[in-house]
Amino acid sequence: MSKNNPVSQSIPHDLDLETAGAAGRKAINGYVRQFNQVSGKWETPYLFRLQAKAAFTKLTGSVEIDDKAITFKIDHVPSMLAPFMSQATEAIDKAVRTCIADAKKGK
Repeated sequence: MSKNNPVSQSIPHDLDLETAGAAGRKAINGYVRQFNQVSGKWETPYLFRLQAKAAFTKLTGSVEIDDKAITFKIDHVPSMLAPFMSQATEAIDKAVRTCIADAKKGK
């Protein structure tokens, strides 16, 4: 992975936008509470801008929710962090998929 290679992961859903937004916000807010090195703010109900501290650097990115998917993006990943990105994306993927499943069950 090159120095400025972005990371992006899209999790498809079949929810209406309002329900997907609620599920995405629940997942991301829980993730931020769990990991104190991650912070950010909701710019709209469907767009979260994030910052994360990792190995003496700051990562920036976003979570975007639309009527088809919840997409997580990191703008660029330094090559020294590339081996660890799969762990982060797997944790976010799991949180989002769990919240989507809960939303389908009406939780």
